[in-house]
Amino acid sequence: MKLLITAALVSLVAIPAAAASFVYDFEAEYLNGSADDDNVNTVADLAGALLIGTTLTGTLSIDDTFLSGDASVREYAPASISFDQIDGSAYEPFTRTRVLNGGTDLVDIFTELDSYPVGALISRVQIFLRDFDGEFAGDTGFPTAIDLDDLELKQIAFLGNVVGEVFARERVNYRLTSISAPTVVPSVPLPAGLPLLGGGMVLMFGLFLRRN
Repeated sequence: MKLLITAALVSLVAIPAAAASFVYDFEAEYLNGSADDDNVNTVADLAGALLIGTTLTGTLSIDDTFLSGDASVREYAPASISFDQIDGSAYEPFTRTRVLNGGTDLVDIFTELDSYPVGALISRVQIFLRDFDGEFAGDTGFPTAIDLDDLELKQIAFLGNVVGEVFARERVNYRLTSISAPTVVPSVPLPAGLPLLGGGMVLMFGLFLRRN
């Protein structure tokens, strides 16, 4: 009986996860590009339709869960982005977050096209962060402290791609002009949910047997 109760109590202990999400508020201004292909309708049209001088605002959430790689090239869980002026249904979610370190440091956050059928029209967003001095990425971890003054390229691209074609049909670029310090959101500790409920049930059953 004591073993049952001990096992239940152990199952109720949450195991902390190391990864977390880093949430940034940002502002961006129109840089260049156009959405003048009348044969397609993409997120680039929405970004291009904003009046020049309009400040694009939104939220970027970066998940620093490490997937693979080494000091030179690292892959992390997909990030997410939302805009106050553009509905999230207008573009595909991110699928990759890649960090390159050495020479030119860069962070690329984007949507892969390989999983879509050839000929499909895909509206997507891509974020480019570049430091030509090679001091941004570091050898380990995700560079969560984003200082725009240290980056030579800090761009949000709105793209309309036809899978299988080399160049985007439409592209409108915005330049990040402001980004907040991140709000850190810890990952949900494990175990959670069903294991926690199961542990409670075992504990209650043990107490029932003890009373009877």
